[in-house]
Amino acid sequence: DVVQSLVDKSLLRVLPGGRFGMLRSVQEFAGEQLAAESRFPESGPAMAAAIRAAHRRHFAGLDENAATAQRCVELDNLVRACRQAIADSDVESAVACLALAWAALRQTGPFRVAIELADEVRALGTLPEAGAGVIAWVSSMAWYATGNHERARGEISRLPSQDLRSSRPLLSARLLCAAGAIEAAMGNLNTAESWLAQADILAGQTKHPGTRCQVLNEIGALKSLQGRFDEARRRYETAHAIAVEAQDARWQGGLLGNLATLHYQEGRSDAARDAYLRALVLARDAGDRRWEGNARSNLGLILLEQGQLDEAQFELNRALEIARAIGHLQLEQTVQCNLGLVFEARDQLESAYACFEAAVAGGKRLSARSHTALSMGYLGMTQARLGRHDQARQSFESALTLLAQADDPQVRGIVMCGVAENEHRAIVDEVSRHALAAAREILSAQQLPPNCELAQRIERLELLLRASGPLRGPTGPAINRRD
Repeated sequence: DVVQSLVDKSLLRVLPGGRFGMLRSVQEFAGEQLAAESRFPESGPAMAAAIRAAHRRHFAGLDENAATAQRCVELDNLVRACRQAIADSDVESAVACLALAWAALRQTGPFRVAIELADEVRALGTLPEAGAGVIAWVSSMAWYATGNHERARGEISRLPSQDLRSSRPLLSARLLCAAGAIEAAMGNLNTAESWLAQADILAGQTKHPGTRCQVLNEIGALKSLQGRFDEARRRYETAHAIAVEAQDARWQGGLLGNLATLHYQEGRSDAARDAYLRALVLARDAGDRRWEGNARSNLGLILLEQGQLDEAQFELNRALEIARAIGHLQLEQTVQCNLGLVFEARDQLESAYACFEAAVAGGKRLSARSHTALSMGYLGMTQARLGRHDQARQSFESALTLLAQADDPQVRGIVMCGVAENEHRAIVDEVSRHALAAAREILSAQQLPPNCELAQRIERLELLLRASGPLRGPTGPAINRRD
């Protein structure tokens, strides 16, 4: 009755899901009344402080399932509780609320909020190792989510001690997993493998389904980067079984997305499309905008390959909106690249050129050598088809310079295919043949699926060289995994 009377007076609003909310102006007024002496029995600063403490301690005591329930409906409360704890120097509650706020923010964005909160908690002063570890984990993963891998690595430079590994295996597994993911993204695959192997041992000790899925997912992604696709599939399938047993729809969707990428790499486009569609439904149901954006981006590439250009452009435009809204710079860079491929397929080369330029600029901001090199390769191919052969040579040279610092043979092979096409169009056939031979050598040395992008490019180039005619059509995918 009391709550209903507040609704009748427009002091509370009825929200979906049986919840209530207050207008900010009403909330501020009520807070002033609470803190004022003698406004009602026991009102005053002491009661206001007690109410703030009760609020933050309640939310600090939630688990991750409660923090992310109903499409992360508690996000605003968690952020508010964290900031209240910071203001009142309640370090324990601040750290707990930071971790729970990140559980929601990693799904909904904006990632910048997690970075700001982590900095504010750190500013409270000297923290125990576990508290400092939580801050390092959240901050590094938030920077990683934005695509700033250099900053993410800096945030996690101190990995857990043996004492912390013994006393807090869950936190230690998360820190080591984060370190592995960051190193893999930066092309340091051997270092990544070492960190992830340690994380796997600790995650197995915790029995925490989400962390076990996260670690296995990162190991699967690493195996995929190494071209060990059967091993990648085993990790993804094991993690998916864990997610099913735990009834974790979010991770089921995420892992379906990565399995879809493997289907695509094996040339099974229909299976990949179906898996991405199922992953998209699960991501939307869970309220995970990050994974929804990934699924839409990858689905757009499948639709492009199948010739459904309008549908592909729709999915990619939606993915671009999500990437910008949540601050996912890496996804934005990938989507710009993929939109360029759609425009290229439409023979709208100037629009494709603009998208590839934006993707190159985004890659440079992210310090993502391999992604930037691939975007430069696509840009060079578009320049070649526009007859701008000298500009194309500069793009390919820049791409190869970046690849000298990144271990990504397939991208190098794709760039060499671009060199071969450009020089053939510029009637420098000797250089063209040498570049194509280099691409063939890379393909033969790698354990890549027969229908991979590099193999398709080489096949098209061979047809071009035999026919001495123009090469048109889409240039291939830029699949973004679910991190």
